[in-house]
Amino acid sequence: MIVSDYLPERIGPYVIQAEVGAGAHGRVYRAHHKDRPNVTVAVKVIADRGNRDRLLLEPELLARLHHPGIVRLLDYFIDEPNLVVVLEYVDGETLEALLQREGPQSASAVRRMLAQVTDALHHAHEKNILHRDIKLSNIMVTGPADRRRFVLTDFGISRLSQGIQSSRQTAGTWFFMSPEQLRGRPVKQSDLWSLGVVAYRLLTGRYPFEGNSHEELCHAILYQDPADIRRFAPEFDDETLQTIVLDLLAKQLTERLYAADDLLHRLNVDTTQNETAKMQRNGSHPDLPTAATLRQKELRQIRKTWITFWLGAVLMVAPFGPVLGSLGLVTTLVFYFGYVCRKQTVRRILLPLAVILSLVTISYTMGVGPPNYLGAVLDDSPETQQMAAQGYQYLCGFYYLIVAPAVIHFFTKARRLRRDLQRRSLLPGTAQDAESGLVQLRTLLAWHPQDLQLQVRYASSLLAAGQVSDAAVEAQLVLENDPWNFAANLLLAQCWFDLNRWDECRAVCERNLVASGQCFEFSDLRNQCLLYT
Repeated sequence: MIVSDYLPERIGPYVIQAEVGAGAHGRVYRAHHKDRPNVTVAVKVIADRGNRDRLLLEPELLARLHHPGIVRLLDYFIDEPNLVVVLEYVDGETLEALLQREGPQSASAVRRMLAQVTDALHHAHEKNILHRDIKLSNIMVTGPADRRRFVLTDFGISRLSQGIQSSRQTAGTWFFMSPEQLRGRPVKQSDLWSLGVVAYRLLTGRYPFEGNSHEELCHAILYQDPADIRRFAPEFDDETLQTIVLDLLAKQLTERLYAADDLLHRLNVDTTQNETAKMQRNGSHPDLPTAATLRQKELRQIRKTWITFWLGAVLMVAPFGPVLGSLGLVTTLVFYFGYVCRKQTVRRILLPLAVILSLVTISYTMGVGPPNYLGAVLDDSPETQQMAAQGYQYLCGFYYLIVAPAVIHFFTKARRLRRDLQRRSLLPGTAQDAESGLVQLRTLLAWHPQDLQLQVRYASSLLAAGQVSDAAVEAQLVLENDPWNFAANLLLAQCWFDLNRWDECRAVCERNLVASGQCFEFSDLRNQCLLYT
């Protein structure tokens, strides 16, 4: 099913009731499972734009989170070519809709929102997960005014890659970005900054930083101070809350509130006694099945694929006997590794070895007659035995041509699934720390040296860790195999810029601008280089 304007009757096992929302990445429907008509769920259909790793990030992250302030993941599956994520249905509205309907909120209402959303962020940050896209439209509100529940939604979807863009889109999320996030270095405190923007907007009806263009907005975020809340809300008299909000909007990380539990302490909230903790103890979530994590599902699929591969290997060996069958299997695998390996020295060894093994296998096959049990039912005439031997050899060749590709298919699939699982475990927001992430990436790259996307990720991690020269080397290695790799070219340009090598940076940018026509990442870097040369 492709995401479109029509209302589907069913998506997988879920019966669609109505559409409740639509965005740039897909649509959200109110629905119920065909076997549980009394339980309403939200079915989010997300278009696959060519990067399934990023597409699967939201369910992978949500599966790790169990908190009443975070929308609950119930199920997910691929409905080609889209991802379908089934979530707890929150019967309410977004903070954006609430603000438009009611106008600026009172200090007590904003405190209530901050306490619940901060507690949810504290839970996510303890799992080493950053939201990175906190804004009014990603916070749902449900319940009566005196007992409102705030639920954080949309982990990961808004960060799907859009490919090469000719201009920046400043609407929405840009107003909530922290200075370090604008520079591409978000941390846990970046989520707190965005929450500060949410609180400021709820209190005043305005953004703390505004601009008519992306450049003006970025300049305001990087250099300007937010106006006093009382300038836009004269009745506001909560000095403590204003101090908290302005501390959340401190540009320097050393001046900003350090962590979510620090904010809870400033709000005088006890994490064991606050409302979200009470809701969790009282079981406010509906009694719905919790989906298995992506890792558990993929581990099961990997095990099944490996079992299928070994069954195919046995079928490949059994008809020919252990010697000939094993020789054919080894020949097939050697040829496969020689074909996929990017290192020329290894290929020069494996491919000729595969040819030699193939000749040995063919020679051995020509000298092998039918198995004993087949020969026993044939007469002893030379003509019959010769025809049987030839027929058996043709049958062996035909059988080999069918089984060998199937064996290689499942072998390749099992390796790809395992590699994708390892790669997803190292996605941004999931690594334990920078150094361990680099070690894991280096180890994974040693096992999969042909994976250019993995090498780009390793180069990005080196750059984020401050190892700029090493990152430049890795980016150049990628470009040797894929000269027009967008991510690697942008990484190399950024490395040259950080190393003050303006001419090299400008050359990379101009070469890519000639190829792409216009791309804001390269044009911005080139213009900055021109200021220094």
